[in-house]
Amino acid sequence: AEAVMPEFAADAPWSIGLWAMPDGALSCVLSKIEPQGNRRGIEILWQKGRLIVNLVSCWGVSSIEMATVDPVRAKEWHHLVVSYDGSKRADGIRVMIDGTIVPVDVRRDSLNGSLATTEPLRIGRRDSGLGFYGRIDELRLLSTTVTEATVAHWCQGERIRGIIETPPAERPERDAEILFEYY
Repeated sequence: AEAVMPEFAADAPWSIGLWAMPDGALSCVLSKIEPQGNRRGIEILWQKGRLIVNLVSCWGVSSIEMATVDPVRAKEWHHLVVSYDGSKRADGIRVMIDGTIVPVDVRRDSLNGSLATTEPLRIGRRDSGLGFYGRIDELRLLSTTVTEATVAHWCQGERIRGIIETPPAERPERDAEILFEYY
């Protein structure tokens, strides 16, 4: 079967997963959003250790806006997943960091329109003013929701593979500890 990129519609399920090593206070991880006007579309931002997820039909009026509650450390690799069930409700979004569902602060839950936009999918950029500072790897775009168990398996498998592919002399001590615990 041929893989099809999700349309990131308001009424259909989709998931985004990737590894990121943020290196700044504010960055755009991924977006498909209009830079002005209604600002229709989706965006995932990194701000001071928190992941911000915005699904927008009309900015500040018809949107879901949320941020993770607990910050994670910058300058370290993190596995980030946003899974949406197509319900147009904030409780239809699960945010998972490093294989675990994390609590979110819902700032707006009023999405009742379309997310459709002709803007391209931008990886590591929102518009000319906001890029991504750091590194991004292993991007996955799916036309379905994903469970926490699937994401945990996916995260652990990719983390172990990455550690094993690094020569032992170049592995940070923390990676050696992760391997020891795994095996």
